[in-house]
Amino acid sequence: KAYALTVDALLQKQDHVAAIGLIMQWLSQVDQTGLESGPYSIHSVLLQWMRQLTANIKSGSGNGQSIRKMFDYLEANAADYWSVPHFDSVLPVPEKAIEDPFDMDPAEPDEEDELFGAAYEDVTFRDSADDGVQGEMMDSGYSPNNSEIESINRLLEPRLKFLNTLSQLWQLSAAYFAETELSLVTHPEAETEFDTETRESIEGWIQHTENLQQELVVLLNSIWSYQLPKPSGDHDSNIEYDLQLQTKFYLMHAIIITTVNCRSARLMLLATLPESEAEKELSENERLLVPVYRGVLTRDIELVRKEFPAFLSNIAETPLLYTPIDQGGRPNTVLKVRSLQMILRFLLTQLPGLGLLRETWQLLKTAYRMERSARPEGIAVSEFDRLFRTALKSSLVAIIASSRDWESEQLDDEKL
Repeated sequence: KAYALTVDALLQKQDHVAAIGLIMQWLSQVDQTGLESGPYSIHSVLLQWMRQLTANIKSGSGNGQSIRKMFDYLEANAADYWSVPHFDSVLPVPEKAIEDPFDMDPAEPDEEDELFGAAYEDVTFRDSADDGVQGEMMDSGYSPNNSEIESINRLLEPRLKFLNTLSQLWQLSAAYFAETELSLVTHPEAETEFDTETRESIEGWIQHTENLQQELVVLLNSIWSYQLPKPSGDHDSNIEYDLQLQTKFYLMHAIIITTVNCRSARLMLLATLPESEAEKELSENERLLVPVYRGVLTRDIELVRKEFPAFLSNIAETPLLYTPIDQGGRPNTVLKVRSLQMILRFLLTQLPGLGLLRETWQLLKTAYRMERSARPEGIAVSEFDRLFRTALKSSLVAIIASSRDWESEQLDDEKL
């Protein structure tokens, strides 16, 4: 709380240098302080810092250099939080595998020990407090916090939250660098923020997002393959098993969300690079998508219109429904569909603002057909209602914003 309140006060005074320095001190001592406590967290202050810095879209402001330094400081101070943990490293260590440092080899008894030990031969100890309950007090009910899967969740959840925040920071920085390049059109005399060092940094971030995605998929499959202890059949055992199963599903959903956000960050970072430089980083599935992202970020309407039909036809046959994991769905299938839904939401949000209402309608219509053409057996999750609301809201906002520039005699207030 003390760190969060102090950083917030510094950000209110626009002192970004002192604020990021204090954030990094907080991050370097995270083992003692923790990442969050109630409404106070390092995630919120990091995003607040980045939003303030990226709000000033002006080439030559030096904010690009500050953003690069911030990510360098993050990597240096985040330690294990910068990467995805291996599943074996978060498994609780069995008690028998823990060596007691105070456990010494028994020495041979001396003559005095043998003398007094003889007095207690054939004497049986009877514990008057032996009531069948281990510990000083009886504990009623089952505590899920002591289960193995709950221990795994406690170790993984903070690191997944940090990687989520890291992905959002990358997305904000990608949008900022794209905007600064656009501002050069109106201010050609300004210095570009997109210099050689910036490109090298972005290429490093892109590589790290790819590594994170691969490691997160491995972790997801490891959690999926993890077998919970089978219940014995009584009431308490069944409740215990259900609680552990819900924790397992929750953890898998958290990994999927983190992976989707990393993929979104990678696509936006790739779109900021020139086409010739980004080409070597693209996978086969990204070759049709990244040009559309680049057109959106750089507001190149002609580029979007040129690349959009190929992208639309490529996804038309892809399933857009999935069976939930708790209903027997496969985690990799859920990850693939949710990644595609993320892409659709991004485009439905951005296309209307570029005046591409027809393309927005075509994308929404394609999503409707994708859901109807390939439906999995059993319960299926649909997000078309969310996609529809996103497209409708973005279109209305774009139309209302553009109405200020309409020229028509019927809308001329002076003639009414």
